[in-house]
Amino acid sequence: MLMNGTRIAISATETKAIEDLQVGDMVWAAGLSRDWKAAPIQFSSGTGPGAVSRAILCKVEDGRELACAMNQRVLTTRGLLAIDRITPGDKLVQADGQTAQVVALTSQKLKQGEHAIATSFRPTTDPEGHLIVAQGFIIADYTLNLGLSSAHLEAPLV
Repeated sequence: MLMNGTRIAISATETKAIEDLQVGDMVWAAGLSRDWKAAPIQFSSGTGPGAVSRAILCKVEDGRELACAMNQRVLTTRGLLAIDRITPGDKLVQADGQTAQVVALTSQKLKQGEHAIATSFRPTTDPEGHLIVAQGFIIADYTLNLGLSSAHLEAPLV
């Protein structure tokens, strides 16, 4: 889940606020190869403005920020990590493959609402077609995020 106002790439040159994206709209999506293509949104849901959400606010060296739910997966040079597992000094991967270093992370209650989108209906652990671009950074869409969270929960206890 991303905070309302987060800019999502809908093409190589255009973005749109996540809360304005609806089922059937196109979004820029890829897998780990970063072969970006337009893909239709199959799921779009969230809360309206004013809804309070617990979020992690991630700031990078160039001043950009990404605000999302604590379990949101973000592509880093260490892999696809939940944002609450990222630390200052980690590097977020951008759509073009370049990186931006994380300088600060804070946990906050934000009053702007949150939203999620996905390119399929069913949770998956396969990133192909389920990586999207938010604020210029590669993140998991909602169904990939759910699938990875579920896979972790279903892992055998040692």
